[in-house]
Amino acid sequence: MEEKVVVYWSRQFQARAEQEDKKFLDFLKKLEEHPENFRITAVQSKSLRKFFKKECVNEKTGEILDSSKIRAFVDFDKAAEYKKSLGYYQIVTSELTMDAQEVIEKYHGLTQIEDQFRVMKSDLETRPVYVNTPEHVTAHLLVCMIALIMMRIIQKRIRDSGHAAIDPHAYWGSGLNAQRIQAALNKWKVDLLPGDLYRFMDADDPDLKLILDAFGISLPAKLYRRAELKHIKTEIKVFM
Repeated sequence: MEEKVVVYWSRQFQARAEQEDKKFLDFLKKLEEHPENFRITAVQSKSLRKFFKKECVNEKTGEILDSSKIRAFVDFDKAAEYKKSLGYYQIVTSELTMDAQEVIEKYHGLTQIEDQFRVMKSDLETRPVYVNTPEHVTAHLLVCMIALIMMRIIQKRIRDSGHAAIDPHAYWGSGLNAQRIQAALNKWKVDLLPGDLYRFMDADDPDLKLILDAFGISLPAKLYRRAELKHIKTEIKVFM
């Protein structure tokens, strides 16, 4: 069977991989600099296994090497190569005539679809379903779908606004991952004060400010009247 292989590098993929492996990479660095300070646990040993030098392990005697000699069986050159490979991806396809850029875009589209299901099941809590009548199940799924569409609209506005920094946990340049958007919106509360005055809570939260800026919403630090709140609401344009 003939196959086409596309290998590419992405700055965002690298940032995401470094964020996900940060704890392990920091551990490797400290291990290389001060091996005498570490006692390798079973979990760490499993992660380090691919960096072990096979010729230094005595399987017959089961000899336990002194921790100060740990450099002898951890291949830090291989670990350095591993860090250099972060951000590189390989796609294998049977579409021999498809352009490499199109292959990458198709793969991104597939991953976005998979992410839809992940967000639905985790952040939006589509499952488990705690209702049992057909009408209630349909209503529950409809609410979750509306929430997902709203989430994607927010992510698109953040991305198109140009304000977004790289979020290692966001998929394919979505600007901000669903969990952070959800947490930020939960902070967008209005506190009622005496005299029928209102103030916004946590308006200085970085993620919330990013969302508000993407929609062109400005919230000066002051007290608001009810009419002003209604005006802010009516001025929000979801679609441009």
